[in-house]
Amino acid sequence: MLDDLVDEDLAAIEDEMERQTPIPQAVPEKRISKRQSLPTELPRTIIRHEPDKTRCASGCQMKRVDEDISEKLDYTPLYLNR
Repeated sequence: MLDDLVDEDLAAIEDEMERQTPIPQAVPEKRISKRQSLPTELPRTIIRHEPDKTRCASGCQMKRVDEDISEKLDYTPLYLNR
């Protein structure tokens, strides 16, 4: 009789644990950018933003750490050309 009660309790605990276990969510796929590079034949204007001083307060020469590059297509709408 005690064995039956223990088995019922174990079954109830296992059921409760299954309900409490979170369902693993599907990992979303990495989105691929649909934006393509601009054609190389388009004219480009390079704008560099440099600091006024390239030496720190102690007199050491500063070093370039990283560089951000972005491209923006400049256009004139057709209705302004008339």
